[in-house]
Amino acid sequence: MTPFKTLIALAAMLAAGSARADDGTCSNSSLQGQYAFKAQGANVGVLDATGALHPFASPWLVNGAGYFTFDGNGSLTKVDYMGNGTPSINPAIPLTDDGFRTGQTGTYAVDEDCTGNLVFDVPGGREIHVAFSVISFGQGVFGVVKSEHAPTLPAAILPAGIMCDSGC
Repeated sequence: MTPFKTLIALAAMLAAGSARADDGTCSNSSLQGQYAFKAQGANVGVLDATGALHPFASPWLVNGAGYFTFDGNGSLTKVDYMGNGTPSINPAIPLTDDGFRTGQTGTYAVDEDCTGNLVFDVPGGREIHVAFSVISFGQGVFGVVKSEHAPTLPAAILPAGIMCDSGC
């Protein structure tokens, strides 16, 4: 079966200082250093290969905070604390003593018009794609999760007739 993607309605705001391009355009170097974020939203269902949404019986709430560290060349790392009313989402990945998830890496690309995309991997096989807009040539970033691919989802939350044998 074609892999499914989890649709997430989640917005994140990132804020920090950074470099400004001399010509008034943005590039990967517009994002350098740590950018804190907070996130609130819900996983609302599973998209099939045609893009049709198969909603969950109840949205899967997500709340979190953390930071991205951008290197100015298209690579990033991420540390976060994500919860859904339980102590931790995906507790098997590396955690700090305070319950923050570590070990997340990824890539990003900033276009000249100061929009861009990033993708990061969460240990355990999850891949998350984010569309973002850079503010004031690197002073801040607003982003929205576009999609998330998980190697599996609990059968109890899957919509009727949906299988995740190749990932969701």
